[in-house]
Amino acid sequence: GVESVEELSAEQLAASGGSPLLRTASLDLAHAAGAKLGGRKAALRLRDTLLRGGLAAALLVLLGRQRATVCTLTDSPHLKLIGELHDRCHEVLAQFADFLAQNCEPRGLAAALPTAGDLVSLQGLEPEVAFHLRRLAPGELEPAQAAA
Repeated sequence: GVESVEELSAEQLAASGGSPLLRTASLDLAHAAGAKLGGRKAALRLRDTLLRGGLAAALLVLLGRQRATVCTLTDSPHLKLIGELHDRCHEVLAQFADFLAQNCEPRGLAAALPTAGDLVSLQGLEPEVAFHLRRLAPGELEPAQAAA
């Protein structure tokens, strides 16, 4: 499972930029007050299904597109509503990306995701979203660079 943590302490926020082990340990301390930490088997089954069916990359692309189009294609004059929708789309995208980063091997993610250039040019994602998604597999080269 992935749980959204609304308020992090300064130490937890600093630890979230570290290794996966440090990130997990710092967030586990936040849940030590009795929250249920089970669901590892369910998370692994979800991961396997998403990667096997090619749904992980498709969902990431769709969430990234929705994040961008909420602002441009909404006819509502209520700016606060549009901002709230954009924030929610970004929150879901970040939560799904965190789930994949915590439960998938970097090589598997790199193989499932298109290159950053393809995400922008072919899939229509904003560059910042494309680079955020490609950072899920740190140290993995783009296919064009790996062949060189």
